This record gives sequence, C-alpha cells and structure tokens, in this order.
Amino acid sequence: MRADVLCTGMFLAVLTGFVYSSEEGGEWTEVVRFIEWDLEKDPLQVKTDSEAGSEDVISVMFYLAEEMDIYNYESIGYFTITFDDPLPELFVSDCDAEFEEESSAVLSERDKTWTFSKSRTDLTIQCNGEKVANINFGIDKECWAMWSQDVAKIWFWAGGDSDDDTATDGYKKPDDQEWTDVEKFIEWDLEEDSLQVKTDSEAGSAEIMTIMFYTAEHEDRSDFASIGYVSVKFSDVLEYHVHHCTNDDYDYEEFQNAPPHEPNKIWTISKSSTDLSIDCNGVRVLDLNFASAVGSKCSDKWSQDVAKMWFWMEDDSEQDTASDAYRKLQKIEGEGGDEGDDCEKTRTCYSDAKSLVAFLVPVSLLTHLF
Repeated sequence: MRADVLCTGMFLAVLTGFVYSSEEGGEWTEVVRFIEWDLEKDPLQVKTDSEAGSEDVISVMFYLAEEMDIYNYESIGYFTITFDDPLPELFVSDCDAEFEEESSAVLSERDKTWTFSKSRTDLTIQCNGEKVANINFGIDKECWAMWSQDVAKIWFWAGGDSDDDTATDGYKKPDDQEWTDVEKFIEWDLEEDSLQVKTDSEAGSAEIMTIMFYTAEHEDRSDFASIGYVSVKFSDVLEYHVHHCTNDDYDYEEFQNAPPHEPNKIWTISKSSTDLSIDCNGVRVLDLNFASAVGSKCSDKWSQDVAKMWFWMEDDSEQDTASDAYRKLQKIEGEGGDEGDDCEKTRTCYSDAKSLVAFLVPVSLLTHLF
C-alpha cells in the first residue's frame, strides 16, 4: 500500500476515533423529584442547627406510592417545624399537633437530631433522643383519612413560599452512618462544562424541560431573576424560551433549526459570556447572541457567570416534567484560545470533523487512483 494512502487512512481513523469520543460525556445523574421512603419501616432522621427566632423551617411532604405530582400536598400530608422564639412550633396538616410542654429543655438546644416515626395510627417525633410529640390520627376523621395511609416517598418542600424547607442540613435512616444533604442547588460552571439533558418526551405531550441558572452569590432558588432559565416545550412543533432573551414576555418560539423527530433526545446547552447554544442529538437548533437578542435584559443577565442550576419544580406552567437525567460535557479549548473558539465535546466538533472527512475521503481516493 502506498505511504500516502496509509497515512491518510490512519489520519481518518484517528479523526473518526475523535468523532466517537467527542460524543461521550460523564455519568448520567437522575433528575430526582421524590425521595423513596417507607416511613412505616424506616424512621426519618433530620439534622438542624437553626437558632430560636431564626424563622427557619423544617418542611417535609409525604406521598402515596402512586403519586406523581410533587406539589400535591394532599396526597398524604406534610408537617412543618418553625424555629420561632423562644421555642419551635409544630404543624401537621389535617391534624391537631403541638410539642409537649415538658420538652422545652431539649427543644432549646441548638444542634438537634429529629426522628420522625410513623405507624398506621400515630406519628411520633423525637428530638435528640427524647420524645417531644405524639400525634394520634384517630382523634380526628380528616387526620385519620390522610395519615393512616402508607408513606412511600417524601420531599423537602421547595415551593417558593414561607413553608420552604430552610432548616434541614441532612437526613438519613437511624442505622445509616452518613447524612445525605438536602440539595438546594446543583453546582455547575456552565462556562466550563456544557450541560447535557436526556429526555424521552413525545412531541405534542405538552411536557416541559425548564432549567434555572444562578450566579454564585444567589441563594433564593425560587427567584428566577438571577440569570434566567432555558425552557423547551414539547408541543406539536417543539418550541423554546430563553428568559430575558427570546422576548420580554414569556412566549415560546420555534427553534432556528427543527430538532430531530425521535423521542429519545440528548440536549446540549453551552454558554460563553456572549452566546448561548443548544444542540439536540447533534443538530444545532439554536445559536443565541446576547447582544443582538430581542430581550432588553439579555446581555446584562446572561453575560454573568453561571455557578449553579436547578430543574424548575415550582407548581406552575414552567414546571420541569421532561428532564430524565443530566451530565457534564467539558469543553476543549480551540487553537485560537479565544472564548468563541472553544470546541465542545459535542456534535459541534462532530459536524466540523464530518465535513473534513467528507473532503478528505475523495482526496485519498484520487491519490490512490493517480
């Protein structure tokens, strides 16, 4: 075989190998909407260090196995513990509940481990190993109707209201050694790592993918004014909205290029200080330049560095119902070194490589023939 043909073939093999690796990302992380928990079998322990008078809240929702609406607080019910001054206040939905008077000493301690145990007839609350409340469901018909049901999953409330859980530092089962953090944000440097999201929603299902983006100093997850959000609506024709950029209202628009028709999709969202792009299964469906966008606040908001994100779970028309999993995709610096020259490990690079292959293959054939 001639050396030039061999060299070209080796180059193509290396190139196609790069194309393959460019489609790879990290491990997928499931978008969690519920925490599976059999409360009748496993008591729930919660750790707090909130001070009296801070108005911090422990807020836990309880659901039936078949419940799919995370905002349906009437599935079974919820309870809150508010850190008032001088002592915490207890509320249990549909039930009469209060802390026992003799428990004031332990309730005055700052560092607390709460243990919540449930049977078909009672909910018992302990604080630092001492029983501080017992709610008997049989005293009230409404209380019995709701709380006598079996709990299958829980969620720490984050509905953007006064009952948001702000006190819980960690949770676990009593026999577990490690505490699990209540995730309020997902740390994400979008300028460094592109975000990939996996969906399997059908066109016309009206499901929505909505991802919020925040600056490092932003602490209110329910405030979408930090940077903004990206939303995709699975209408008959797929549409998108980039908050502050697409328009000053909340209207959706068709993509610049139609996303592929197959239901299984991987969306890649990439950002620099000047631009946002979205790819779907390797097709570039949106290129958005902040300076030339229609929205009046686009450049001011989106030129900021993204430090964290969240899949929108508010009970409204933008609630994320489509996102199944997410992962990171690191960028590869372009030869120019400029921000706009970054080539991501996405089909953007794949498209460039594919074009080069389309050019080189005929050249190699011609070289072989002559």
